Parts: sequence; structure tokens; C-alpha cells
Amino acid sequence: KSTSISGPESLRVTHQLRARHDALLVGVGTVLSDDPALTTRLVEGPSPLRVVLDSRLRVPVTARLLCSTPRAAWLVTSASVATDKARALSDAGADVVQVPSSPDGVSIPALLSLLAANAVRSLMLEGGAEVLESFFRARVIDYIVLTVSPRKLSNPRAVRLGHWTSAVLEDWRARTEPLQLGADRLEIGPLEHDAREPSWARERLAAP
Repeated sequence: KSTSISGPESLRVTHQLRARHDALLVGVGTVLSDDPALTTRLVEGPSPLRVVLDSRLRVPVTARLLCSTPRAAWLVTSASVATDKARALSDAGADVVQVPSSPDGVSIPALLSLLAANAVRSLMLEGGAEVLESFFRARVIDYIVLTVSPRKLSNPRAVRLGHWTSAVLEDWRARTEPLQLGADRLEIGPLEHDAREPSWARERLAAP
């Protein structure tokens, strides 16, 4: 269920980051769990294009992001866009966009090419864990903004980061200097080209 983790200072930074990007991407699991609006309501600035990875079109027609701004959200799917559900989502205010499938659900390279063709030059990922794992594994992440909260979830298994995500972040965090942001810690910095693969993957690729 939806749970407040970050403090107000961190949330404001998140909204500032949204306003500075052309598009914002989440997975369908985030929409089903939190029903977010994905706007910049806490700061001045435009709300970005909202993009949801939804390979099987599970977003409900009542989702808040479909009506929270005049700009239609993209629902990116590998399913047919000629189904009754696709038409219902279009009627509810979504742009249903079909891209080729991949083991992750939808093809990330195809999606990035399509976004670039639609003048999207900067894309912000907000999760969830499966989306982050697929983008880290595709080695297309350039910059990381990580908020660390002192709050603990009652269920330690509520969020499980993927293998690539955990490994890349472990390498990256060893080279960052945290900043205090209210009760939270903020860690920011570029992800260097040779750090887009975790150390175990680099060693495996280097092996004869």
C-alpha cells in the first residue's frame, strides 16, 4: 500500500526534478499501488510528459494520472492497441503507445527512440524496482539522485531491488558525498560509463 517515506524537503526536490525533465517514467506497479498524479504541484514549473510502462494494459481508467493535467499520459504497452481496454484508456485521456516486446515487457531501446522522436531529451525514472532494474540492465542511466530515509518499513521485504540495481548503486555510492536534506540524506552524481555495469559483470566480460 502507499506509504509516506521521504520527508517534505525530499519531496520538494523530487518535484523540482520533475519540472526540469521533459518526461517522467514509472512502471504500472507504481500506478496500481500508489495511484500517483505525477505532477509538479509542490513547485512552480511544468509537469513533464508522464510515461507508464504497462505491457499488459493494467492501468485502470480511473487512474489519477489520466486526468491530473491537460497533457495526455503515455501508456506504453506491447499489447494490441485495438482492444476494448486500449480504447477505454484512450477515452479516459491516455495516449496508448505500442512498442515491441522484450524480456522486460517492452523494448527500452525502442521506447527511448520513440521518446527522442517526440522531442524528449531528458527522462526521469521514479521506479518502481522492476523499472529501475530493467533500465540499469540496459545501461542507459546517466545520473542518479538517491534519497535515503531514516524511516524503516515494517515489512523488510516490501521493496526488493534487483540484482543489477543493487550492484550498480553499491559501486556508485562508494564515490558520492551525501548531503543532509531535513531528516533524509541526498546522494547525487553522474553514473560514469564504466560504472554502468556492476563490478561482477565487468569482471565476467573481461574474463577470457
